[in-house]
Amino acid sequence: MIFVEEAWRLIEQNRLDRKTEKKALDSAQNYVLATPIVSKIDQPRANLSAMDGYAVRLEDVSKVGAKLTVVEKVPAGTVPAKTVNRGEAIRVFTGSIIPVGADHIVIQEDVEIQGSTILVMKGYSQSRHLRKRGLDFSEGTEIVKEGRKLGPMELLAIASSNYGRVEVYSKPKVAILANGDELRPPGSNLNEGEIPNSNAIGLQALVESWGAEVIYNEIARDNFESIQSHIEKIGKNCDVIVPVGGASVGEYDLMKTAFADNSYEKIFNKVAVKPGKPTWFFRSEEQRVLGLPGNPASAIVTAILFLKPLITGKRHKFLPAVSLSEINANGERECYLRARSENRDKPRSGKLKVIVDDNQDSSLVTPLFSGNCLIRREPNALGIKAKDQLQVLPLE
Repeated sequence: MIFVEEAWRLIEQNRLDRKTEKKALDSAQNYVLATPIVSKIDQPRANLSAMDGYAVRLEDVSKVGAKLTVVEKVPAGTVPAKTVNRGEAIRVFTGSIIPVGADHIVIQEDVEIQGSTILVMKGYSQSRHLRKRGLDFSEGTEIVKEGRKLGPMELLAIASSNYGRVEVYSKPKVAILANGDELRPPGSNLNEGEIPNSNAIGLQALVESWGAEVIYNEIARDNFESIQSHIEKIGKNCDVIVPVGGASVGEYDLMKTAFADNSYEKIFNKVAVKPGKPTWFFRSEEQRVLGLPGNPASAIVTAILFLKPLITGKRHKFLPAVSLSEINANGERECYLRARSENRDKPRSGKLKVIVDDNQDSSLVTPLFSGNCLIRREPNALGIKAKDQLQVLPLE
């Protein structure tokens, strides 16, 4: 049995190499950028009008009542053919290129149209309603850094930089294999002794939120033949296999034996963590296998602790917090208590204030969805009183 820090080190050491691929922007959402985006163009690409109106010389409209001759109309997307000279104006629209000679836009609400001339109803002392070339960013500017998850705003910025495709990290492919004769798909008509396979649903949602793709999510029976059959079906089609259950020392806990018999190498067998001691980690050249315990809290907590860094390659960031609860001294295993923050949005003190859930039984689901963080308790840590300091791992 190894300590949590050692488990993290071994997981990091045995991560699969990250593959990359090219994706069109309209299919790149939620992928992680593999190379930085450096703009190919200035944004905007020219000096543009910010309003519908008339491009003029500022000195011609410094006083109320200026009368100007309109010499051209320039819709957005066209290039002006004429220059604005003294006493002239060119009709422009939002996004139109500013003609040479103009340094101000008179909005259309401030003029009176008189045939081919306009009467300007205001006087101006400074240039207005112009968007200078490169106002947003210039060609050669780094717009989005490598490693950024691509959401709507990132994709907007990349498209504005004139990219149609981007290089992204391929989503790791994950197979989830629950184990237990008692498990049935959620929504089944349950017989006595049967339970919904809820872990698999929660784990799939977590895995997908971490940027991976679940390609297999099935239930193996409590016998070697069934487990072996599923291992064969999964084959080499995924990067990470996540067996759930069948990891303890009971007569029907056969998962580790089955994978060992299929030439997967053991990295670690147990972790000194609570909940989740039966967590195990095997590998082959092409795949990694992270076995999780079957109890809901154990499965979810160990997935957060160990499966997330295996998939994302990122270390956990713990935050300082103040306890609102009294917490007993900890035992020999590092412990993660389900808890909730009372001031998660705006902690005035700069630290979160957290209250531990009263019941930490590993079979319970409610502390997981009523809480929003895990309190980290080091091995053999002393008891904590209200207002004492501690560390927490946010669940969002």
